[in-house]
Amino acid sequence: MNFISSIAPAFSGLAPPLGWSFAVTLSLLVLWTLLGMALLPRPSNETSSAQWLPLQLAAGMALMAALFSIVGLGRVNYLALICVIQLSTAVWAWRHRLQSRTAASKDSGQPDLVAILLAAAGVILLTALDHAWTSRNGKISGINEDLGYFAQMATALPEAKLATVWTAVLGRWTQAAGETSDVWYHWGPIWLVSGVSKLTGWPTLAVLLNVIAPAINTVLVLLASRIVAQISGRTLRQSLLIGGISLIAVTVPSMTEAALLGKWLPGDAMPHFHPSLVYQFSYKFEAVLVLAALTTWLGGCTWLAAAMLFIAAVSAPHTVAGGGLAAGTLGCIAILLRQRRMVILAGGIILTLIAAWASIHFLFGVDMPKTEEAKLIDLHGAALWKNSIEGLRDAFIGVLLIAPVLPGIWHLIRRGKNPQQVTLGWLALAALAGSYIAYHLLLPDGDRSHFTMYAHAFLVVPIGVWGMYA
Repeated sequence: MNFISSIAPAFSGLAPPLGWSFAVTLSLLVLWTLLGMALLPRPSNETSSAQWLPLQLAAGMALMAALFSIVGLGRVNYLALICVIQLSTAVWAWRHRLQSRTAASKDSGQPDLVAILLAAAGVILLTALDHAWTSRNGKISGINEDLGYFAQMATALPEAKLATVWTAVLGRWTQAAGETSDVWYHWGPIWLVSGVSKLTGWPTLAVLLNVIAPAINTVLVLLASRIVAQISGRTLRQSLLIGGISLIAVTVPSMTEAALLGKWLPGDAMPHFHPSLVYQFSYKFEAVLVLAALTTWLGGCTWLAAAMLFIAAVSAPHTVAGGGLAAGTLGCIAILLRQRRMVILAGGIILTLIAAWASIHFLFGVDMPKTEEAKLIDLHGAALWKNSIEGLRDAFIGVLLIAPVLPGIWHLIRRGKNPQQVTLGWLALAALAGSYIAYHLLLPDGDRSHFTMYAHAFLVVPIGVWGMYA
């Protein structure tokens, strides 16, 4: 038993005491901050440490997950690329002391730090209430869907020494059962759960629900709030509420009774129902990195944005698929609009995502967990035509269903204060259109729901909310 687990209390129920969960979560956030301060020094023209704190938290979180994966598997794996990129970025940043175009407001500083602490406390408390899964007598009172699987995976990974989708079931017998290589999966948050569980001695499900989920939610809210501050010109503390709302907002179908609305939607109703980003635990880790890439791009640090996007793509295949579709569609829109800047941006995003995939595939032999027989696209003429028409139909319906946030997207496109904000609005529409078309065209035998879920949770809905506050 190590020092940390000797301090953290054992508990008789299924969940740790709220006070201790709060303390461990805050301690984890402090540790991420310290790691982030070493990796991303504050720019020379950034007068407020509060403005740079969300990025440092994101960097620290990613590094910790990568280190936990190396220790847990007992070998270098593809997540080690996160360490390589971050350390390279840190060396460059310390030598050149990067500058951000988005300088802090004169009145930001200590008030922002106080607001951040209060926001963190609020997010941790609200997440604990939302993830409450036991009754007063300590019995299970809620169903947590995939979260139990993720917790089981976090327990089994160090035993198996192999990261596959079967590890949760096979445990230490994974390799004996014939599994030979890691697969590309959203291991980042699972490794955080595994590592913190080892350090505290707490069960992995308790760590997932009561420590990692609130910690990542806190970072997400701070990053979204930083983007809101950049777009609106307000201080970080004035943007915290809108930043939080952008992460829990959903579109019209998810606001209604799904079964009832599904009867009125033509075709397959599934692509129109999207959970919020905060709800989807498997998205949260890479969402932190995607939002970090967005905010650094808005701040003019293009090279840092590319590094964050590369790390996000390495961490899970969702970003390569969802980001690639959004960027590809954005490039097509840019060509029609004759916007050279947008064409270059779309091309840069696609090249970054391809580079991330190529790195893990050719250096580590890692690929997605799918069968060799699975088709990427059905190229038969009749099927191709039918699927294309259905994709365009659903894209049009999708525009109608995002009515609550569409004014924000339109505001950015028409009244954005700079080219980045205009592009951000177009990126939301590109993500929406590309995701619906991909839902009908790609992976006919696979899990296609992530195309539209990713686009709406990461880009469409948050950007729409940000735009309404601009």
